[in-house]
Amino acid sequence: MGGLIYSQDTKPLFKGAKVISENGRFKIYNEDRSYMQSCEVVVSARAFGGGDDLHQPIGMSNASRRKVCYVAFWDEITLKTQEAEGQRMDSNHMIGKWRIIVVKELPFADQRLNGKIPKMSAHRLFPQA
Repeated sequence: MGGLIYSQDTKPLFKGAKVISENGRFKIYNEDRSYMQSCEVVVSARAFGGGDDLHQPIGMSNASRRKVCYVAFWDEITLKTQEAEGQRMDSNHMIGKWRIIVVKELPFADQRLNGKIPKMSAHRLFPQA
């Protein structure tokens, strides 16, 4: 299968450094893809299905503030849950230091499996890191 990750319906989720084609699943907006490809050092989190609270990093040096991309992968359910609790994204898709990437069309009903995709594919999602 040549290193591709497949969804339940066997469509490629990732090919090369690109995230999902229009026909695939686990869709990420092009604006988010561009941001992810610019990251050299990454801390990522993922929460699907309502998920966990997002905590801001503490004790960072000035160098870390400049170099590290903090990225959280959420689905629309988690976004709505967090907004109801007062965590709102700004115009740059940020909540504090975290860039929120809202994923569309998750391939699995089990949210734990959906969480494995960004965890196990970080090298493809963040090719410069």
